[in-house]
Amino acid sequence: MENTEFRQFWYSRAVPKVQFINLTLREDTRDQLVVEGKMLLPPQLNRSHITKYPLLLHTYAGPVKQMVTTRFTFDLVHFLAATIKMVILSVDGRGTGGRGRRFEHQVYKKLGVVEVEDQLDAVKAAVKAFRFINETQIGAYGWSYGGYTVGHLLGHPDNDLIRCGVAVAPVTDFRLYDTAYTERFLGRISDDQDAYLQTQIAKNARNFRSKSLLLIHGTADDNVHLLHTVLLTKALLNHNVDVDMMIYPDDNHNILMRSYREHFYRKMITFLVDCFNRTSSRYTLDARVRGDL
Repeated sequence: MENTEFRQFWYSRAVPKVQFINLTLREDTRDQLVVEGKMLLPPQLNRSHITKYPLLLHTYAGPVKQMVTTRFTFDLVHFLAATIKMVILSVDGRGTGGRGRRFEHQVYKKLGVVEVEDQLDAVKAAVKAFRFINETQIGAYGWSYGGYTVGHLLGHPDNDLIRCGVAVAPVTDFRLYDTAYTERFLGRISDDQDAYLQTQIAKNARNFRSKSLLLIHGTADDNVHLLHTVLLTKALLNHNVDVDMMIYPDDNHNILMRSYREHFYRKMITFLVDCFNRTSSRYTLDARVRGDL
């Protein structure tokens, strides 16, 4: 189908520029891996090292799923790139589709481990490769399995780059998720409990103390039950971690109610801008005082 008219209209607007990239992870080690990535760049990007831009990792990282495609999309992350001038990065690491069964199977019984390592190492590689990225302003955003990935990234013991995270309807413990999906990648829990226990985001709750997390969930979510967000929140509070949470009454996994969706966009944008700039009282309050509360 011919789309010349729309293409001309689209590129006449101040829309983000799409750049497909290859990133080398863990360079010069036995675990070196080249992964495919996609960047959304602000329309008037200054590529010099003088101007620095926040980086938002838009992640999913779930088995078989691909984020790096040529398919046309336009959503919130495009707005963030064009208007808020963020650089958006998506990466397809181990476990994702399009690179054969062997590549997909590397996450078997390792959910929350190898795919998270690849996302984190991709951010490190991008910071090294692109001088216009501000390494002090890096966040991650994901929905469903993407929210699960965000949680593991913020709690990862080797993460000293990603300080801000938005997790929407996240799985936080695969013992509580749909067995028809889960057993494809983890086997039966009776056969390997450790594979299930390592999926718990809460096991690294203390590592969230230097991070900022926004949890978002609908109470009528019949895909990922609200219990996932509640249990993670409880674990974080038990470790004296500040956490932001937004619950949308009677909405489902996709948060489609118009008033809720608009509120969600405003909430997420405000959270990220505040987290990157660190201007609100939550960041200016003396850390020693916060630790004594």
